[in-house]
Amino acid sequence: RLLRSRLDIRRGDYQKAFQRLLKGLGGLSSEGYALLAIAAHKTDHPVAFDEAVKKARENGADLTALTEG
Repeated sequence: RLLRSRLDIRRGDYQKAFQRLLKGLGGLSSEGYALLAIAAHKTDHPVAFDEAVKKARENGADLTALTEG
């Protein structure tokens, strides 16, 4: 799931990554939540973005570059 989502994001297919990662919600690692935050941000899902950022940070991810500004 994570590898495919990384590839989707790299190709610019944020919606596909967003949908794939939502299916794994609850069992994601900090990287998974970080990828979900990126995909949610790019697909204009602010609630999902906020929740993914919170979970990623709780699991030790540094999302400063994504949340600054």
